[in-house]
Amino acid sequence: MAETYTNHYYHCNVQWDDEWDCMCNDGCPFCHHEIEPYASTQDGHEIIHNQAVYDKAVSGEPCCPACGDAACDEHRGLQSCRARAMVRQ
Repeated sequence: MAETYTNHYYHCNVQWDDEWDCMCNDGCPFCHHEIEPYASTQDGHEIIHNQAVYDKAVSGEPCCPACGDAACDEHRGLQSCRARAMVRQ
């Protein structure tokens, strides 16, 4: 029987889980960027990969409004990257 992991993701203020046979990245359902899991669960044991993102996901703290990244600290005070992209078009 193959091992399965429930990988937990948080990006663009969206949390989702997906089952895989390994701890792997998934595409954000909102912006389609490749996202690393902040935690994985296997056989009832949770493995935390990124404590900062885990803390935001658990607390409900919003992701960066500029890039959607839950671990971003560099875009504070900037307008949304989606809005900036629309201006450039």
